[in-house]
Amino acid sequence: MLEDLEFISGSADDLRGRAIIYTVNKTGSDNPFNPRHPALAVAADPSELADILSSIVPFPEEMREMLTHRMRESAELWTRTMFGQKMYQSVQELMNQGLANLDLPDEIRKQLEEEMSSIPPDEQTEVPHHGFFVPLVGFDPDVVEPYEGKVDLALSPEVPGISYAGLILTGHAQHYLAVYLLQQDRSAEGLSPVRESAVPNFREMPRDRFLELFKKKVSALMYAQETGGESDQLVRDLMQLTSGTFFVRDALNLVRVAQSHQAEKVKVMELYLRRIELLVAERYEEIPALDDRIADLDKGPAAS
Repeated sequence: MLEDLEFISGSADDLRGRAIIYTVNKTGSDNPFNPRHPALAVAADPSELADILSSIVPFPEEMREMLTHRMRESAELWTRTMFGQKMYQSVQELMNQGLANLDLPDEIRKQLEEEMSSIPPDEQTEVPHHGFFVPLVGFDPDVVEPYEGKVDLALSPEVPGISYAGLILTGHAQHYLAVYLLQQDRSAEGLSPVRESAVPNFREMPRDRFLELFKKKVSALMYAQETGGESDQLVRDLMQLTSGTFFVRDALNLVRVAQSHQAEKVKVMELYLRRIELLVAERYEEIPALDDRIADLDKGPAAS
């Protein structure tokens, strides 16, 4: 779907993970419910989505916190229903109730019954959020200064009416985030050797266990970089832990800083680690101040 987008700013080959995607509404007017340029602000990281909105319309701190909270609720409902615990429970309940009534050969029914009985009833899937997007009312594509250079600005083909815009833009937003995560995973593969990692992924363990293991690997990487020890497998483990998550870019930046010669690299690594901790804990309102500290100390190119 990205081939249908005209990138005004940014590139489809190197997505930033934050974008404004808009279209031209053929029947649009000055009516805010039928805008000429329907648009969605899109970001893999909820704090960055709030930054996009704040760059257009400055928000008071209280409103910003409320906005990030609402974004989290919306994303949680969508991801956990489509890919996570709610869908898992619904399918399991349906199978348990209706398996005996399905017209299946006895061998297949017996196999399904055995497989269903082996799944713990309270198994957690812990699916991570896969991005956030909100509508922008009154978007003006002629005024790009507030976000030029910060986001990917992309134009979708014209729609005949506002009723089509939501479907088209939401589809582009979801595809944009999927391609972005794939690009980040490929960047991670380029940073690490082609070797298997035995560690699980973020979605395969409770969040406290993930943070415990991730911090352990980061500490080991810091020590290896300071002492000249072997670090390739540690990098591979970190990439495996964060693959497919919306904070994979922070992990990439952490690894980049570890492999650099920055004077403050240990401190910068600690800041990226803290950013991941805040994202996992969904404490988005604390991230902007942390980002200011990172910007002051991290002098290398961003891995994004």
